[in-house]
Amino acid sequence: MGMPREDEVQGTLDSILAPQVPHACPPIHDMSWYIPQPNAGLVAEPLRSTIGLLTHWEERSAHLMMPVLAPSHNPWLRLYIPTALQQPPSRAKESLLNAVVSAAAYHKAECSPHERAHYLQRAAHCKRAAAESLRSAVDSIAYFDSPPINTTDRKALLAAAISMSSIEVFSGENEGNGYQNLLLGRKIIRLTGGTDCWLTDTEGETLLQIFRCNQVIATSSGWAASQGNEDEDGDMQDVAQLPNPPISFPSQYTLDTTFGISIRTMRCLSQIAEFSRVIDRDSGRGTWLRDNAEAINYLEADIFDVFNDPDAFRPQTPGDGAGVSDFVNDEIKENHLWAFHYSTAIFFRRVLCNGGSVPSSSRKPTDSTGEKTSLHLSGQYLVDKALEHLENIDALSSDAQNADTLWVGFIAAVEAVDMGLRHRAIAWFGRAKRHRISNIAKAKTFVQEVWRRVDRCSWNSSRGLNSELGPIDWRDVMREKGMYIMLT
Repeated sequence: MGMPREDEVQGTLDSILAPQVPHACPPIHDMSWYIPQPNAGLVAEPLRSTIGLLTHWEERSAHLMMPVLAPSHNPWLRLYIPTALQQPPSRAKESLLNAVVSAAAYHKAECSPHERAHYLQRAAHCKRAAAESLRSAVDSIAYFDSPPINTTDRKALLAAAISMSSIEVFSGENEGNGYQNLLLGRKIIRLTGGTDCWLTDTEGETLLQIFRCNQVIATSSGWAASQGNEDEDGDMQDVAQLPNPPISFPSQYTLDTTFGISIRTMRCLSQIAEFSRVIDRDSGRGTWLRDNAEAINYLEADIFDVFNDPDAFRPQTPGDGAGVSDFVNDEIKENHLWAFHYSTAIFFRRVLCNGGSVPSSSRKPTDSTGEKTSLHLSGQYLVDKALEHLENIDALSSDAQNADTLWVGFIAAVEAVDMGLRHRAIAWFGRAKRHRISNIAKAKTFVQEVWRRVDRCSWNSSRGLNSELGPIDWRDVMREKGMYIMLT
């Protein structure tokens, strides 16, 4: 698709912004403020390009950030762009807009192979501009006598840092720069008053929850430990231990829609990530596990007891299907919540059981009636169930624009030992390719590398006899190869 004509620009911008902007946005002739020098004298062409990419973001890319199709609850539509375009201009808003345009350009490059080089160049240019503006804005707060940052710029800064990490979702880069931007997000939270300041309004809380989910998923890769950054910004322990939204106020929790993760699963995954960080830092793994057996047992029960309740993740209220019936949309959401929880259980087995059975000797494998409990579901069974729920989603949404959170499918795929499960994982990756998101192909390549290593360790044994996870910890492989794929 070519660039919009001059007479299309105003109408296109209005169609993007009018339905969702809660405050005034700059008219088209005022958008030149964010175009980096020395291009300020060439406003028309970059402006047309930007409008085209914002249109692509509004029509396609932003929807792929969520596992359900719910435009009215999509912060990448309702919050990011309106914030970036709000007057007066600032470096924070400039950074956010350039980050979004960069992500859209990387995605557009995959969707338009004949214009791939053009969009990749545009994406790289906007990414550099976003990084420079973001760093400059943060430095001005940290090191210079700048005036207090206003609420809009505060939100724009954190949204920009999150968006900079999300760029790697669309670009497929895996050098760990996305993780560095999450560290910058931690610094932004500290410099702007700490977590308490972000819990005072809905938009701030939404951004904080998105950041926290990105941070937890990033931590699961082992990147911070490998880079020696686990203690960076040590005074940011309030972020590392961000309180979960109160159970008594479920309406304030948004990650069930934006990431397809329930409040309970988020709590469990956060705890696993924290345990993983401590274990990686502590050389006496066995001693630590014994000393913390009670906490591990509690976490284990919190994860696995859910599997005894088939209605645990059933939606309480219908969502807005926006073209998809509410019933089908709720079914997709429920399946994603289940898939996320099964993958979290798999990750628990990897981190705290070394891929084997549950670590607790104090809990019995059977209940009082002699029936096997959910605590002792095998690792390959958990993989099977995670894939089953992802397949249910694909069966209902093969033509929809929403996309699963990559971490969920990645965890199930990378831990598949059974050949049938591997075939299903490959099929899932094949279907996911329709979204034209570059990190999906990178994740598939990495998963196959882990499979090869698992098979080299067990080439003369029957995989069918082992129902647990494989002998290779994929986090070790990721650290060895320096292949830090953004799994959001």
